[in-house]
Amino acid sequence: MILLFEFGSPLYLTREVAFLRKRRTYLNSLVMNSIFMKLFLFPLGILLTLISIKYIPIFHQNPSFVYIVLIGSFFQGISPTWYYVGLEKMKKIGLSKIFFRTVGFIFIFVFVRTPEDSWIVLIGYSLTSFLICLYLFIEIFKEIKTIKLPNFNDIQKLFCKSVSSFFITFFPVFYQSLSIILLSLYVGPFQLGIFYGANRIYRAMNSLFSPMGQAFFPRIAYTSSNNLIKAKNLIKSAAALFLFFGTTLFILLLIFSSEIIFILLGEQFLESSKILILFGSVLPLTAISHVFGRQWMMAINQESDFSKVQFLSSSFSFLIFIYIIKDFTVMAIPISLIAYEISSIILMIFFCYYKK
Repeated sequence: MILLFEFGSPLYLTREVAFLRKRRTYLNSLVMNSIFMKLFLFPLGILLTLISIKYIPIFHQNPSFVYIVLIGSFFQGISPTWYYVGLEKMKKIGLSKIFFRTVGFIFIFVFVRTPEDSWIVLIGYSLTSFLICLYLFIEIFKEIKTIKLPNFNDIQKLFCKSVSSFFITFFPVFYQSLSIILLSLYVGPFQLGIFYGANRIYRAMNSLFSPMGQAFFPRIAYTSSNNLIKAKNLIKSAAALFLFFGTTLFILLLIFSSEIIFILLGEQFLESSKILILFGSVLPLTAISHVFGRQWMMAINQESDFSKVQFLSSSFSFLIFIYIIKDFTVMAIPISLIAYEISSIILMIFFCYYKK
């Protein structure tokens, strides 16, 4: 649901803010258009929530939980972090998240006493998202001297331009979620637990690319709009740093996978070691694809091609997963991720350098 309400803003809107950072009037219009576009998405979110409650048993049993998550997802999705990332003002985002998430943690710690209080945990998360969103918008409106309501045509144009960025994020998440659902049908609870143990560590390491990307992307986007040669030199530096970082993480997992699992998950998860090493081999590939796709292709306005890359590589990796799941069981997902990253890199090279 968060992906729906974000609707590609971490990519498309971040780039537009980087482009327009010195054109205050256009930047103000972009902010207002984005607010109203996301407000128009809220009814769709309600519709999807009602469908989920009706057809998914666990949601049907606890509909109030789903509504709380919907509200929290809405405020997290519309939160204008993209504005400050585009302006390279990460300090404001970081401090607000630290402060309000601490408030949310204290709220949960004080009021949660029994397992029946789990709804309070959800309210705590939603409250945190609301406060962060409210604070960032207050700060934005301090900068916008004149508030002008957008017209419907401008909102519609922004929606159409954001579609490709939405699918860039949606396709991989959809196929990977579908793969995990199918995996649960083929393996038992023990193997599934072993998989989730390794997967949690891999995801934690993979998430480290996100703040690195947020640091580089607005600078690359802004530079590419003024000096393409300088932007290419900047993307080369980013590629070297990302690849070094991804390779270092892989080497650490290759050498210390058992120790990492023992410390973080316990002795009962030591069988996850081989899966974690295989997941680790994905990280250098992710570093390359991240720089080619989310940094360079987005910076040079090739998000439409990038969304095609995501669809084709996600579909290919899913077919690989279906083909090998009976023989490789839990290993099938990291193998399919390797196929996904390699096919993504090949397709990105094609679209960047051969499709002129």
